[in-house]
Amino acid sequence: MEIRTQDYQIWYTEETSTITCQGRLRLAGLEEYQLIIQLLDDILNSQPPLLILDLAGLEFLNSSGINVF
Repeated sequence: MEIRTQDYQIWYTEETSTITCQGRLRLAGLEEYQLIIQLLDDILNSQPPLLILDLAGLEFLNSSGINVF
């Protein structure tokens, strides 16, 4: 599962149960975050026993993005 744009990349590695986020998440409001929300919902619905959220590669995360996570 992956989302890749010019500004950011988000992908899930099932082997390590890690969601990795890189780049700049500067989307305007929850409506623009719907694709990311759907990805996160799909991952959560697969019920991994452990989930790691790796935000170390983010250069910027706005308040809407914080609310999503």
